[in-house]
Formats: sequence, structure tokens, C-alpha cells
Amino acid sequence: MDPDALLTSHRSERLFSRVLRSTDAARYQFAKWRQFRLAMCRAAQLGQLWMVQQLYERHPKALNGATALAAAQCGELPLIQWVHDTKRHLLRVDYYAAVFKAFEVAAVRGDLNTVQWLVETFPSVVLDIGVLVREGQLQAVQWLRDHATYQCKTGATDAVAKRGDLEMMAFLMENELLDESSCAMDLCAEFGHLEMKVGCSTDAMDLAAEFSHLHVLQWLHENSPERCTEKAMDRAAMNGHLEVLRWLDEHENAGCTTAAMDLAARMNHLDVVQWLQDNRSEGCTTQAMDGAAKAGHLGMGAPTWRWIKLQQMGIWKS
Repeated sequence: MDPDALLTSHRSERLFSRVLRSTDAARYQFAKWRQFRLAMCRAAQLGQLWMVQQLYERHPKALNGATALAAAQCGELPLIQWVHDTKRHLLRVDYYAAVFKAFEVAAVRGDLNTVQWLVETFPSVVLDIGVLVREGQLQAVQWLRDHATYQCKTGATDAVAKRGDLEMMAFLMENELLDESSCAMDLCAEFGHLEMKVGCSTDAMDLAAEFSHLHVLQWLHENSPERCTEKAMDRAAMNGHLEVLRWLDEHENAGCTTAAMDLAARMNHLDVVQWLQDNRSEGCTTQAMDGAAKAGHLGMGAPTWRWIKLQQMGIWKS
């Protein structure tokens, strides 16, 4: 029996029965056992409980840890429950690998019923609530907090900050589940989420400047003790955010480096290059000309290159 035959026979009980009978007639017991094992694993991947049951009736030893893991990856609760009722130890193989996989799949799908069954059936297993947090499953997270032993691994808070999930962030803060690092607010700044008032680092203003979130910059300037660094103006210049540059120049004291004009020239932001020339004293390096020249080969940087060249020649034109 070719296990791949299940892909075409799983909707036909008659065809499936014929495949089973032909396998039962196999001469060699080891070959038969191997075919049943592979077939059962494939049936579990398809989520076909009735097929797994028929295969099990003919060859119970074919049900093993691989089938349990396949059932977990499929995420079909009736199938997972059947495996547990039939050979419950299989879900504990490899340090509860099937349980953790089933939980992960349920989290992605928002399948609260499966989450609840796993918690009630395996109360001693410490589940990662961060999986649910990353997927935005607030209802499941709230239920898990009250009914399970859990942990929240690093990185979950970052995902919440990136998508601006205010309800989830509030829940994490209330239950002291925020990551110890301060990158959550930095990511809020990067993605423009003002509502999340979490402790931040200097990266917050730097990232807000890089991505032109001026309203975030203004809020951080008024409410956060952390200031920006030279990276703020350098990155804003690189991305052509002239309004942000003007605001930073007026309200912050970090300044910039020669990288600001170098990067602006390379990216063909002539208005930024001109503004930096008129308003800042850092200047540029030879990389400004080199970058503008390279961009010019693509038909973009010629105006910037010519302007910088004129400045070097002492011919001031704006």
C-alpha cells in the first residue's frame, strides 16, 4: 500500500477499504507494519479520524508518537482526543512535543476549545502564553491566566507593540507580563503607536525619526526622559524626512554626523542635502559625492551630484 494513495482515497470509504484489504494480504509482516504506520501518520496529517481508526483496528501497533505529533500539527481536536483516549502516553513523548504543537496550532487558529482541553488534560504542563499573545488571542490569554500554569517568553511584547494592540498591551502591563527589555516602547515609536505609554530607550526617538512619525517624536519629547541620539537626524536625512529634520534641529540637541549628508546624497534627497548645508555645520565626506555618483548611474542622482560639485567649486546655487 502506498501511503500517498490516501491523498486520493480519503473521501471514499469504499476505495479506502479496498486499499486496506490489499495491504492485509501482504506477505511480509514487517512490510505490512511499516505501510500501516506511514499510512496512519498521513491520515492524521489529513485530519481524517475515521481513516486512522480503521487503520488502528487492523494494526494497533502502527499508532505511535509520529502519528500523535501529526494529529497535533493537524489541530483537529476530535483526532487528538482519540489518540489520547487510545494511547495517552503518546502525547507525552519527547517531553510533551505533541501537546506543545497542538497548543501552538490552536493559538494560531484562535481555537479556544482545544486550548481549554489541553490545559484541563495536562494541568502540569507549563504552556507559553506568549504564543497566544503574539497571535492576538486576548480571550484565550485571559482564560489561560486564570486556569493554567504558564510563562510568557521574550518577544511576545514586541509583536504586540508592532501591531498596536492596545488591549493586549494593557493586559500584559496589568499582569506584569511585559518583557524585561525596554524595546516595546521603541517598537511603538517605530510603528507610530502613541497610545502605548511604556518605558523606552533612546531607540524610541531614533526609530520614530527614521520612520517619520513626527507626532510620536513630539509626544516622547514631552513625556519621556530619554532623548534621541545623532542617529535620529542621520536616519531622517537618509529617508528624506525634511520636516522631521527641521523639528529635531529646533527641539533636540543631539545633532547629527557627516553620515546625514552622505546618506541623503546617496539616496538623492537634494532638498535634504541643501538644508543640511545651510543649517548644520557637520558637512559631509567624500562618500556624499561617491554615493550621488553611484545613484546617478541609475538615472536618479545626477542633480544631487551636480549640486555637491558646485559647492565644492565655490559656486553657491540653491
